[in-house]
Amino acid sequence: MRSPHDREAAAAVAGMQEIYGFTNPGVWDGERRRWGEDEPVLFYHQGQVTRGHVMRAKYGEERDTYYVRKHIEGGGTEVVEVLDRAMLIY
Repeated sequence: MRSPHDREAAAAVAGMQEIYGFTNPGVWDGERRRWGEDEPVLFYHQGQVTRGHVMRAKYGEERDTYYVRKHIEGGGTEVVEVLDRAMLIY
């Protein structure tokens, strides 16, 4: 049986996916959450929640850096550098 906390978290994930579309919550490796290449993600970029696609991941000792392709309003895409602390699990 799932705890109330687990049910609340699942509901939050479902709500975010309904608004932003499916994204990958990453995988907890025992120390921190990590994402791999080709995964759809949500992250903070310039103060806004942004949806993108991991193009490359650089795993470090203390911090991970992700290179994420995102849509540019008005057309096109760009790849931005995103630190792990800006990645969202929803």
